[in-house]
Amino acid sequence: MVWDVKARQQCLELSGHLDAVTCVAYSPDGRWLASGGDDRTVRLWDSATGAQRGLVELDTQIKALAFAPDGRSIFTGNGTTSCYQIEVRQISSDH
Repeated sequence: MVWDVKARQQCLELSGHLDAVTCVAYSPDGRWLASGGDDRTVRLWDSATGAQRGLVELDTQIKALAFAPDGRSIFTGNGTTSCYQIEVRQISSDH
């Protein structure tokens, strides 16, 4: 769920992960929301509509996410203490 803290109300409900969501990150321009979790997936969401726009499956649980300053890549911090760089355009259905 995505909440508007100031208004104290739910804005979006994002469904798709099959296990605990452990991290989320907004892109620098606010267009995308990325989520990662124990189901070993990174999901890309349209932050305005909540529609899923991309998915990548990894070989490890995702424990941290961050967008590059230019918004073109997502970096993961993984349960195996490794990290990956994922190009947004490669997983986005909007490219």
